[in-house]
Amino acid sequence: MNQEIENAKAQMRKGVLELCVLTVLSRGDAYANDLINQLKQAKMIVVEGTIYPLLTRQKNAGLLTYRSVSYTHLRAHETVLDLVCRLLLEKKKQKTNKNVASTN
Repeated sequence: MNQEIENAKAQMRKGVLELCVLTVLSRGDAYANDLINQLKQAKMIVVEGTIYPLLTRQKNAGLLTYRSVSYTHLRAHETVLDLVCRLLLEKKKQKTNKNVASTN
């Protein structure tokens, strides 16, 4: 009986989390990291290991979609300085790759 109650509680927590994720996304697009932060601000207990499988299930069920963003967009964990550094490094890498490809 206790095991059944614990299973029911776990399923309810899972359902509440799924509803909260869909509610946040109904307000606009968000990175997974943004979702986690917004849910934590609402005092929900959530970690990356929980959110990514949940997002995949919701995508497979047709409840949400993923879309690509330009690599020039600021990523969830980046500051503007991080973005500039990343873009400069990527540009340098592309230039190096072009040089290597052209010399062969």
